[in-house]
Amino acid sequence: MFQIKNLNKKATGALILFIGLGFLGNYYSIPLFYGVDFLFGSIAALIVLCIYGIGWGLLTVIAGSIYTYFLWGHPYAALIFISEIGFVGYLVHQKQKNLLLVDGIFWLVAGIPMIYLFYHTVMQMDTVATTLIMLKQSINGIFNALVASFAVEYLRIHKLMSMRIVKEGKISLNELLFNLLVAVVLIPALVITVLDGREEIKRIENTVISSMTSLSTDLRKHLGYWYSQHLHAVKELARLAGQTSMVPSEELQRNVEAVKRGFPDFHNMHVADLRATTIAFYPPVNRKGESTIGLNFSDTLFFPAARQEVLRETMQLNVKDYMGGGQTILVVDDVKEQREIASSMLNTLGYTVETVGSGEEAVEYIKDNHVDLVVLDMIMDPGMDGLDTYRKILEKRPNQKAIIVSGFAETDRVREALSLGAGGYVRKPYTLAGIGMAVKAEIERKRITVSGAT
Repeated sequence: MFQIKNLNKKATGALILFIGLGFLGNYYSIPLFYGVDFLFGSIAALIVLCIYGIGWGLLTVIAGSIYTYFLWGHPYAALIFISEIGFVGYLVHQKQKNLLLVDGIFWLVAGIPMIYLFYHTVMQMDTVATTLIMLKQSINGIFNALVASFAVEYLRIHKLMSMRIVKEGKISLNELLFNLLVAVVLIPALVITVLDGREEIKRIENTVISSMTSLSTDLRKHLGYWYSQHLHAVKELARLAGQTSMVPSEELQRNVEAVKRGFPDFHNMHVADLRATTIAFYPPVNRKGESTIGLNFSDTLFFPAARQEVLRETMQLNVKDYMGGGQTILVVDDVKEQREIASSMLNTLGYTVETVGSGEEAVEYIKDNHVDLVVLDMIMDPGMDGLDTYRKILEKRPNQKAIIVSGFAETDRVREALSLGAGGYVRKPYTLAGIGMAVKAEIERKRITVSGAT
């Protein structure tokens, strides 16, 4: 059809552009089904084939096929596309055949058999999927050949680029009618196929969503049942433990073992007293052969929260039960409104309240003043946070009582503050019962510890 006389600067620039378009035509594909895409890179390759020759056409299709390897995860599509350009190039240049006709012959005698060999035999795809790919790639390839033929034979793009070429032969009426007939049939079929493909994607997505919704509903029910059963077992163990004197005993140990065996999903089970010391544990010894009775978990994050929950359930929510006795409380919070809320609640409960707005102010206040308890916000900005403040306070008063408060979830720094001696953790927003029980429990616990030590 066409041959290059000489490769001038414009021709070289156009060639580089076509090679880039070969890659971009495959990169910007139209998804039809999952893993099935319409590609347009071979348009540029076929145009280069007609104008520059087989060698440059093969280079263009190789550049474009690189992306298909990453798109589909295998080299077989690239091999088919390269074979297409080689087959079409030979017949067009050597036999002077019609580009569109030759491309159709390729897909009929070589392309479709290669798809069956690679996809069905090698990749072991099912027959339906393989047939779909046969139909898609053959239509896609013939459409691209139609576009390339139109660009070369009718638009004469080589003239638009001022390229010097030699034309061999004229377009016959038969070729013109053949190309028009293919266009009339193929373009509507391609549009319908793409639209149907989009509808199929939506249908599959809706089916998947429906299936996942049904699955998640069943899973939620199963998890809810699992949770309620295990929670009931824990509550029953707590009830049995509450009927004992909360000291180590064989009966309590048997109860713990029975619950653990009945609910093996628990990694281990134990009962601890109010000081977080285990009085029954299963397994009774750890991997090192050491007894698990008598372990203390007061430095763990969950114990203060669990103790507050126990207090909420076991104490009658009557203000008289957690009223203070005039003890001095220092509230440390960088937010003025939070200081005022805490101060108002603690004053209502009978405490004497002082407030400061930063960790640095708290440390300075502690130097010269005695307080029975520090209510310490964990996150304060700028300046020291709750953990750093508590460390400085302990340097001045090693036995200072404190509880940690925060509006955020527990963190490693909260855990570290508790390990240093802070006796509780209260989540904001404050409630009268929540802060009241936490403050009184901590003050009383400290008093018991001090009197016991003396």
